[in-house]
Amino acid sequence: MNAERRARRAKQNISAMVFMKTGISGNGNFIGIVLLIGLASSLVGCASIQRSTYERPALSILPKWRSPTSDLSGVYPSSWWTTFHDSTLDRLIEKAIATNWDLATAVLNLRQAGLQVVIAGEQGYPLISSGVGLSASHGFKAPKVTTKLATTSLSASWQLDLWGNIADQVDAAEWEARASEQDRSAVAMSVASQVADYYWQLALLADQIDRNQEAIKYEEKTVQLVQTRHDIGVATAIDLATARQALNNAEQYRLSLVDQRTRVENSLSIMIGDSVGTRYSVSARALHDLPPAIPAGVPADILSRRPDVKAAELRLREAMRQIDIARTSFYPTFGLTAAGGTSSITLRNLLENPIGSIAESIAFPFLNAWKMNAQINSAKIMYDQHVVAFKKVFYQALVDVENALSSVDDYKQQVAKLQQAVAYAYEEERAYAIQYKIGTGPLQALLDANEAVRNAELSLSLANYDVLVSEVALFAALGSGFDMPQ
Repeated sequence: MNAERRARRAKQNISAMVFMKTGISGNGNFIGIVLLIGLASSLVGCASIQRSTYERPALSILPKWRSPTSDLSGVYPSSWWTTFHDSTLDRLIEKAIATNWDLATAVLNLRQAGLQVVIAGEQGYPLISSGVGLSASHGFKAPKVTTKLATTSLSASWQLDLWGNIADQVDAAEWEARASEQDRSAVAMSVASQVADYYWQLALLADQIDRNQEAIKYEEKTVQLVQTRHDIGVATAIDLATARQALNNAEQYRLSLVDQRTRVENSLSIMIGDSVGTRYSVSARALHDLPPAIPAGVPADILSRRPDVKAAELRLREAMRQIDIARTSFYPTFGLTAAGGTSSITLRNLLENPIGSIAESIAFPFLNAWKMNAQINSAKIMYDQHVVAFKKVFYQALVDVENALSSVDDYKQQVAKLQQAVAYAYEEERAYAIQYKIGTGPLQALLDANEAVRNAELSLSLANYDVLVSEVALFAALGSGFDMPQ
């Protein structure tokens, strides 16, 4: 609310005080009322001049972050997970958004903040109270005579917002409510990101279990081959024991993978509100369907989409309004009350002797100037703290984006290199297999080559997982939130 609107409201409140006063007559009262309006109007004018105007703190940004902002809604969509084109992932995230416990708490916090706005605004409206009384009495001389008396009362009171203090409180509550809304969006982003992470962990484990099953089959064939060679006296007992140990290791590794899958499934079930022990069918293919590349050249303005940046700036605005609240809290307040249609004595005294009443009220802040200055300075320090917090969040957002962009690029390069490594490992394994079958190579060399293949494939799967997770981190760093139902 701007200064002109505040001043106009204050003058209307003074007029309301005048017109609600009944039974006032005479030139003295008229002159007093005029002086009351004039003095209050002048004070309102002084108060309105002191309203704080928000300006975003200066931020130091490198030239590469100053590229013109374009329409990036298609590149960074609200429902960012849909860019992976995985219906199972979509379903899990949407379910988490609807049922997650942390998100439910954030929604309740938002509703509570909204009620604080209502409570702050109600101070500017009449407070109505009523009462009913019933009494009975018996006379000593006439005990059979009972006197009953019923009484009712109705009163209304409200505080006139001459200086905009109540309006400032409403503004502050609204900024906090909007910040709470961003808190909810931040929680939602975190929940969606965590669900995606668990989903790809399950895809990674599914990939590892599939490859482990292939390894077990390969080791079983190797044991059969060594057993045959041992039976004809070509392979030694040590070779046979080594082959059997390799098979046993592969089978043990499978048990470890199954245990890891159970743990991740339990974590995912908590995130989306399913019963503990729920099993999820996640294909290993999800790990290899990488999303399209995100274009470079991200403008810093897009960081304003981040919920934590929004919340920090909204709370900075709230802190600015708290300075005005601290300042106006020391201005005189006028309570307008009425009971049974008759104005209160306090109001009558104020209107009959406005100069004395106001002078007495105005003297109060000056007598406590030290306290007033201390509270105002405290509010200013709180504002400065929020400035520091906002800058910290904003610069951390830049760091998050830089790190995420670097990670996505690095992991994609790793994927390309590891794909070549897997191909080379298979070639090496085939060569050692041929040597062993014709008796020109040792068994251990073949087993080592097979282990190298499995390690290369595992590294490739891990790199694919890292690409997917870093893509999500980039979406989160850029503030790709989404609209949630209220």
